[in-house]
Amino acid sequence: MTAARKALMKWVASIAFVAVVILLLPVVNDADIVIVLGLVLFFLAAPMLVLWTIEMGKTLREAPEAPRALRAVGLILSIPQALF
Repeated sequence: MTAARKALMKWVASIAFVAVVILLLPVVNDADIVIVLGLVLFFLAAPMLVLWTIEMGKTLREAPEAPRALRAVGLILSIPQALF
């Protein structure tokens, strides 16, 4: 299940990236840096999270050796693909 593992690592990395950007927002005192972090969150981190969530769902749905529970998780993670 290497494809699913690779997709999972991307998904976890995107969640961590979003969390780091959100956690940095209240720590920074400079208004310009807060604006840049907000733009990074809006234009980079959030789209990455959505795209990698879709990829994770597709990978789990199509994995032939995945158990039924992981395929169900794949269906749940594919909800953003159905919405957009």
